[in-house]
Amino acid sequence: MPRTETIKNGSVLADHQGNLIQIMAANQALIEVTADNDFDLMKGAYHLGNRHVPLMLTPKALYFEPDHVLEAMLHQLGLHTQAVQAPFEPETGAYKGEHGGHSHSHSHNRSHSHGHSDNHQHNHSDAHSHSYEHTHD
Repeated sequence: MPRTETIKNGSVLADHQGNLIQIMAANQALIEVTADNDFDLMKGAYHLGNRHVPLMLTPKALYFEPDHVLEAMLHQLGLHTQAVQAPFEPETGAYKGEHGGHSHSHSHNRSHSHGHSDNHQHNHSDAHSHSYEHTHD
C-alpha cells in the first residue's frame, strides 16, 4: 500500500498470498459538536483547526477526542457538545498524512528532509541582575 493511502473503516487490504482483511473501526469516546446554524458550526471548525485538533467532519456535526478545555471554548462560542461513542476517522488534510519537520529516505539512498517550521518565537526580556557581588574559585 502506498504511504499516502489512508486506511479507513471498510477498507480492504490484501497480503502477498491474496488473503483479504477488512478494516472495522472500533467505537471510541468522542465529543460531538453541533450548532444552531451552519455558520456557528463553521466557526467551531475554524477554532479547532487553528489548534491542530484531529477533527472528523460531517455535514451537521464535528467530532474530536475528549478534551474539557476545548469543550469549554466551544461552549463560549455558543456551540453544543455531547459525549458519544463512534468510530473516529479524522480528516487527513491537504498533505494526506505528511507531518511537518520530518525526513525519510527512498531506495536511491538519498535523504529528503522536509523542514516545515512551526516555530513561533517570542522575545521576552527576562534579564535581571543582582546587587551583590560574588566570586568563583
